[in-house]
Amino acid sequence: MRMPLDEAKPGTELARDRYPAVTRYALAMYAGASGDDNPIHLDIDHARVAGFPDVFAHGMLIMGYLGRTLRG
Repeated sequence: MRMPLDEAKPGTELARDRYPAVTRYALAMYAGASGDDNPIHLDIDHARVAGFPDVFAHGMLIMGYLGRTLRG
């Protein structure tokens, strides 16, 4: 059973949900569904030119995982 969020205090450990791996396929699917096709999320060469070692997940994809974790 989940703790109601209004009972959570700083330091409260949240329920540990399991999520699918954030793969390149998952990023491409999310890009298509969301309309966010920024190449920094999809193209390693573009990410490296921008100074990153690899592509990275869309912020709103991660926020979706956070929202799922915090759901009541």
